[in-house]
Amino acid sequence: GAIVVLADGRPVLYLERGGHSLLAWEADEATTATAARAVREAASEAGIRATINKVNAQPLDDRSPLAAALLEAGFLATPRGYRAPRAG
Repeated sequence: GAIVVLADGRPVLYLERGGHSLLAWEADEATTATAARAVREAASEAGIRATINKVNAQPLDDRSPLAAALLEAGFLATPRGYRAPRAG
């Protein structure tokens, strides 16, 4: 139920079970963008209804670079958080 994305063997993003909370490690913008796409694709393929509303135990701020990366990766902004669209 959880998804972890590694880059060069180091964690970048970890979507916790339930799909509402994300742990993020420092990474450059391109790596974060690629990791966000990987989270979206993996959640969609696994049938996880991810709506991310917290990052590192803090509310996800829509002005944060991570919010922009999620939108660029195909997540949809909703009142409850950033939702991964369903596959198909």
